[in-house]
Parts: sequence; C-alpha cells; structure tokens
Amino acid sequence: MSPTSFMSEHTAEYAPVPNLVAQFEDFFPSIVPVYFWATREGSRMGYESINKHTVRVIAAFAMRPKVVDPGDKKITVKINDTLFAAAQVGGEFGIPVLAGVPLVNSLTLFSVGVPCDWFLISESSQATVDCEFMLTLSKQPPRPTLPQNVKGPLTQMELVDIAQSCCHEQDWMRAEVGIRLVKNAGGLHNPIFGGGYRPFFLLMISNQGKIPKNISAH
Repeated sequence: MSPTSFMSEHTAEYAPVPNLVAQFEDFFPSIVPVYFWATREGSRMGYESINKHTVRVIAAFAMRPKVVDPGDKKITVKINDTLFAAAQVGGEFGIPVLAGVPLVNSLTLFSVGVPCDWFLISESSQATVDCEFMLTLSKQPPRPTLPQNVKGPLTQMELVDIAQSCCHEQDWMRAEVGIRLVKNAGGLHNPIFGGGYRPFFLLMISNQGKIPKNISAH
C-alpha cells in the first residue's frame, strides 16, 4: 500500500504556524502570521496599517504526514513542484520558502502543540519534480536522504540564520508583490484550476528601526 495522509493541508497548518513563530520570537520584536488575501492584507487598509514599517518575509507550506497504517513509526513527506516554483520566485524577492510537517502518525495524536520538522526549499536551475522522503518518529531520528535543493530537518538556529541572512528587509509595497507571486506560484503549473498548495507567511516587522536581537547571545 502507498502511504496516505489522514489530514488536509489546512488541518496540518494548525501546528506549523505556532511552531514556526516560536522559533523566531526570541530574536525578532514583532512576528505576524498571515494567510495573504489581496482584498484584506493586500487592501488599502492593510497597506496603511503596515506601510510605515519594513518587513522580512518567510513563506511556509504545511505538509501532510503520510502513513501506510496509523501508528507507523515512520511518516512519508512529499515535496511537490509547487514548492520549487515558489522557491524560484521567492529567491527573487528575498522570501525564503520553508516546508513544515507535524511529526504525528495518526489524527488522534495531532494538536497545535505537536513538534514539527522544517525544511528549506531552494531555487534550482535544474528541472524539479515531486520528491518523497521518510522521517522516523523517534527521539533521535536519522537525517533523511533529500534532493539537493531540500535542506533539513533544520535546527532553530538554522531557521534563525535563514531569517537573518536570506530574508530581505524591505518596504511593504515590494514585499507584497513578492508575497502575491509566491502564493500564486503553484498556479503556474495548473493555470486552468490554479492548483497547488498555498503557503502562509510570517512577517517579521521592524519596530521603528529596532534591530533584531543578536543571535550570538543565545
């Protein structure tokens, strides 16, 4: 039998959102998670509420854990071409793309507080196709064999380094353009149905020029 997921992408988001915010909250003064809508966050009111600040942006996709049977000791994670397309666009705007998967093997074990593994999806000049890998649910899981343009599982300090070194600090007008393109990147592969996963975003907002905390202190 092929591994099958037991939750939707929207259900899977409930754990990665607070988990990813927690990775950064000691290092950045203001972090806002958003599911971007052009008529809400992208509206005039949205612009006026944030345009006096610069932002760093991370795009994150929630991945569904897949199993052959509930309770399996290993879960399968699939990274599809939507994420690689998003990473290609994100690289042009200084918006790194992450994939996060809740480390659970049945729906009864899922909650907003379950641990998650995070992976950096890199842009690549090579043709990209869907890829799958397995994660072992144990205290010291071996690192999975990953394609060249997928890195992880990432430690907290690796995530913080990505936020500080790969995220461009930019005004909201430019950031919004990048967010729109990253969100819609999956539709490029299925223009009729606009298919593909949709990410959520973390906005790390400057506090009137306040510099993010130095990671060397941690």
